[in-house]
Amino acid sequence: MRNTSKSAVRNLVLLVVVALPLAMLAVWAQTLIFPPDWMQGSEGGASAGDYLAGFLFWMLILVVPVFLGGCLHQAILYSFPTSWTATRQRLGIICTSPVILVGFLAIGNAHQAFLLPRMFLPVAVALLSYGFLARPLRVSNGR
Repeated sequence: MRNTSKSAVRNLVLLVVVALPLAMLAVWAQTLIFPPDWMQGSEGGASAGDYLAGFLFWMLILVVPVFLGGCLHQAILYSFPTSWTATRQRLGIICTSPVILVGFLAIGNAHQAFLLPRMFLPVAVALLSYGFLARPLRVSNGR
């Protein structure tokens, strides 16, 4: 039981400390490469402090929904059978990781769902990286 809870906490920390900033950096890079229409006519750029402040602002806003979606994902991982091999559990982690977006949509950010098509690639890269870094919660002893 203790190993399971340590793995779940480790997975949640990976989600908030690695996957969320990775997704935000990818969204920022995508915005620089393909600026939205409303940014096309802007003159003069923002300072580095503005970018850092925006990054920290969005981190604080998104930590709670991502954390709640991660808790839901950990509950799903806990329901995996212990007889599954490590490879099958890894595939299960990767395939069920989009459940994390439920926390984003359920906590009141559903009005921002129109951003999801533009954010699809960065979020997919972040969830895929989380899926490869996350540990299975329960591993069978036999295999």
